[in-house]
Amino acid sequence: MWITRTVDTCRCWFIVDINGILRNGLVAADFTASLIDETDSAITHPTVVESTQKPGLYYIDIPSSFLVAHGTGHYGVVVEIDTVSGPSGPPEVVATLSAGIKVFAEDFDSLVGQGLTPTQSTMLLEIYRLYGLDPTRPLLVTSSARTAGAGITQTVVESPPGTVTVTRQ
Repeated sequence: MWITRTVDTCRCWFIVDINGILRNGLVAADFTASLIDETDSAITHPTVVESTQKPGLYYIDIPSSFLVAHGTGHYGVVVEIDTVSGPSGPPEVVATLSAGIKVFAEDFDSLVGQGLTPTQSTMLLEIYRLYGLDPTRPLLVTSSARTAGAGITQTVVESPPGTVTVTRQ
């Protein structure tokens, strides 16, 4: 199994090889694909698709919404293949493929726009940076300002004593 990046998500490719011969013509029901977040607390089941260019080559697209919801980190991918009984028979796993995926901050930045309006995407990205989660843009805090990279600056004022007001500039 190998992983590539598409414009809006990650794609996991794999082949089904039976005794050295590519097995083509399998349908989605012949597979169970699972993507699990690194805390083992969330799972999604993407659909397996056969390549139109090379029969026997299959892939799953990892939903960007799943990655955005669970952020950066490691994800586990497992594909179970049932080529014996087919979609109408009882499950009988004959092969299992697995891989790990690491989603970096820059991947996350490119995925947050999927399904969000441009305004929502900007807001989410700025919150991500204001919380100091972007390692390429450290959060700088002084007694009078917070800055999370160009364009994200806040003033910090204590008035009256004991009341702090943070204002976006």
